[in-house]
Amino acid sequence: QYCMKLLACIGSKCDASTLKFVVAQGKDVEGNVDGKMLEFAVDEGLLKKDGSNYAFVHDQIQQAAYSLIPEQERGCLHRHIGYLILKHIPENQVDDLFFTAVSQLNRGIQHSEKEDERLDLQKLNLKAGEKAMSMAAFTIAASYLKSGIDMFLDSHWEQHYDLSIQLYTLYAEAQYSICNFKEVGHVAGIIIQSAKSFQDKQRAYVTLVKALGAENKLEHAIELCFSALLQLDVHLPSPLPEKSVIINDLMNMQTTLQKMSYAEFLSLKVMSDPNKIAAMKFLHLLILYTYFSKQDYLPIVIIQSMQLTLQHGVCKESCVALASCSYFLCEFQEFEGSEHIGSLSIGILEKLKALEYLSQVYICTFGGIFGWIRKLGLNLEHLLVGYQMGMQTGDIQHAMFNASSYIKNSFFSGLNLREVERNIEKFGKEMTEYNQKAVYKSMLPVKQAVSDLIFSAQDTLLMAKNSLVQNALFQQVVEENSPVGASDIYIFCGIVAYIYNHYELAADLVRKRHELEKIMSRRSLWSGVTAFYDGLIFLAMAHNSSEFEWASKVSNVLSKVECFEQIGKSNNEHKLLLLEAEIKSRMGEKDNALKKYQLAIAAAEKNGFIHEQAIANERAAEFFLRNGDSSRAAHHYGEAQSLFLKWGAQRKVDDLLMSIAL
Repeated sequence: QYCMKLLACIGSKCDASTLKFVVAQGKDVEGNVDGKMLEFAVDEGLLKKDGSNYAFVHDQIQQAAYSLIPEQERGCLHRHIGYLILKHIPENQVDDLFFTAVSQLNRGIQHSEKEDERLDLQKLNLKAGEKAMSMAAFTIAASYLKSGIDMFLDSHWEQHYDLSIQLYTLYAEAQYSICNFKEVGHVAGIIIQSAKSFQDKQRAYVTLVKALGAENKLEHAIELCFSALLQLDVHLPSPLPEKSVIINDLMNMQTTLQKMSYAEFLSLKVMSDPNKIAAMKFLHLLILYTYFSKQDYLPIVIIQSMQLTLQHGVCKESCVALASCSYFLCEFQEFEGSEHIGSLSIGILEKLKALEYLSQVYICTFGGIFGWIRKLGLNLEHLLVGYQMGMQTGDIQHAMFNASSYIKNSFFSGLNLREVERNIEKFGKEMTEYNQKAVYKSMLPVKQAVSDLIFSAQDTLLMAKNSLVQNALFQQVVEENSPVGASDIYIFCGIVAYIYNHYELAADLVRKRHELEKIMSRRSLWSGVTAFYDGLIFLAMAHNSSEFEWASKVSNVLSKVECFEQIGKSNNEHKLLLLEAEIKSRMGEKDNALKKYQLAIAAAEKNGFIHEQAIANERAAEFFLRNGDSSRAAHHYGEAQSLFLKWGAQRKVDDLLMSIAL
């Protein structure tokens, strides 16, 4: 009966070794006797054995066993079990039994009137919270930290200031990690109001900013960062300098970093000034938020972060600043500098063991420069690692950005659309579950593109142009003043429109995107993908028009793709060849065009871009049809149909069959 009472106190189930240990310590009996008692309870149908756990067969049996303990004695028994475990925890069971001990003591706290006992228990809850956070058990951590907070008396901020700061701050961080952003705001507000110094408020400010960012309240998050930086004596220029001045400063920073060898940079001193370290934390948050809102500040924030690093030493946040600088340089086709700086970011990440920032570094490097210089599909695994590490460290927002980038790059690299669709569904559920509104919205354009390619519809033009989902999405990004979101809509809608041969619609979407890019600090280049489809769209328009406008646009795109092919042949070889084939076809150079089409198809197949291999076959079929060779046209149409089907684009296959029949 004693054994059953103890199990009822501990919970509905308990590991056998823990239960035997508690019984043995409490009754001074041998472990093998405990085993007989427990097995007897199993034989009687009161308990069941589930692996190494003993569990009550039914909740009512647990309640009955617990009711055998007089109500006035229950708290004392919980305390007795807790202290018993703390006193005799075997070294090989510290992690398992420590949480059990603290939970038992929490249940008996109402029977402790001594202030020193209460304070000791609060410290134990803090320790349990810290341990649970280190294990990525954020919900468990939040429960222990909340228990510690609830034990405070009204005057705790005056009498136990340090413990109050520690418990409240870590509790806010735990609540952020489980995406309870409303509670984060409440707790952070208490800390900001009650803390004596800005230094004591810093972690709360950081957590609050991250919560606002996750809720897509980007302008509020940015304003808080600006305010915090002012208190740390770090001033961002206002008004902003001319764009040319900013870009010149960025290029000077690139030159400085390129002059430093890998070994030289990694030997820089470690930053020690606490205010500068705090400033780096706020700057690193601003890098993300100014990417989506107030984009003119993005290069300024990157430059400021790098200046602090070079002047005061490296810190964990330096790896994010370097990775962001690398990512931003791709915009200006400074690929050599971007690769060097990207490698520095990974070097600092590894040197300082900054695993909490791995998710951010990977999305900027493997979603940035390494996506340009390596085959696009080879980076997918690293983006998944970025997602997984973000989830483990509680950086849910960047974990989800890695997931979003993984999905978009899966689409661009020609991964089967059904698999892409499954991943969209999987990650979309997680984004919704974790309240990651900003990331979820960033994924919607590719989700709609996949849907438009997979599912059949009677009127493809109507689907691409007037989709209620896309209209609603576009309305959202307009209302939220999100140029990156609008740009992605134009990119994915433009690709889909081109694939369905709706060239005027595709050209209109490209025009709108180019107008938008005039007010953006950076463009969405996607490892050369946008330039490639721009070129195909311009060439399609040129085939149907004599306007000089299209010829000049094609020439501009071709020079870009030639550059991209030099630094990332596996991604861009077939793209360049197909553009050249279309140009030769338009110029009437039939033999050269034919050779280029064949080379483009072979290169796309070699590098695994099945969707663009399909497009190349369809363009080749049209070339033969224009030149009166219906037999070879039929062959390439058949190849295109087969490849689109393998890609998973069933609706495109239907559309192709219909157009061939006509």
